[in-house]
Amino acid sequence: MIHHSHGYTWSGQAAELYRPLQPRRPNDPGFVTSPLPPVHRTDWFYKVPALVADTSASSEQALAWMDHIWAPYQERVRYPARIDWPDRRQAALRALTGGRDAHWEEYLVDGGYVIVQVLCCPHRVASHPCPLFPREAGPGACAGFGRGSASVTAPRGGATTIPRTAPPAPYPTSRPPSTPR
Repeated sequence: MIHHSHGYTWSGQAAELYRPLQPRRPNDPGFVTSPLPPVHRTDWFYKVPALVADTSASSEQALAWMDHIWAPYQERVRYPARIDWPDRRQAALRALTGGRDAHWEEYLVDGGYVIVQVLCCPHRVASHPCPLFPREAGPGACAGFGRGSASVTAPRGGATTIPRTAPPAPYPTSRPPSTPR
């Protein structure tokens, strides 16, 4: 059982995702407030809390939210025959129940693209802070940054500790010069 989860969604023209200089990495200018999905799904946690579209206390609630968001797009999916919807739903429920993320994305017939994601929190792989914590300037910064960890109340009582970590190192924009051997 997950402690809680956060849902994120984006839809738009697929071409928007591939335009150069789009803020899709944590160190890109404008990344924190950009509604565009990040390259790595757990980097949603670095974005402003206003982009959290849903917070669920159970796997079933998270799946219901995914179904609700997905419903208007289902008839517009470009290749619907290749998708086994009952199997996709069951796989998402198994993932969420096991503390893993669920992620649906598809091209649409009009050149669009839709992404629906649910990320478990605290995350079992990425050590990003929960997006519900207030943030200071910059991706990954949060109130009390550098002071160990934070504790939040878990849905079934008690508390869970979420370590506070520094944002990832900047992505290299060019290769370092090679040295002759």
